[in-house]
Amino acid sequence: MMGSLRFEVEELMIERGGRRILDRVSFSAGPGDYVEVTGPNGAGKTSLLRTLAGLLRPADGRVFAASNLGPLDDDEKMRALHFVGHRDG
Repeated sequence: MMGSLRFEVEELMIERGGRRILDRVSFSAGPGDYVEVTGPNGAGKTSLLRTLAGLLRPADGRVFAASNLGPLDDDEKMRALHFVGHRDG
């Protein structure tokens, strides 16, 4: 059993095509928390979600996922996290 998931995002910086999209974003979210990601096209919403899912590497900062049972290794993250976008890849 995986337990309850929690995200810790610290000083996250994301770059795409040589352009900085997000700069020093920090937040935490756990069971029952609500995180709303809004902004105009090109603001970095999808890049943030892809980084959280492990599909993109951040330029800097840290994304930490853990359950109430302890930190998750890469295999556990792949089993626990899912990403559904608005279009097929």
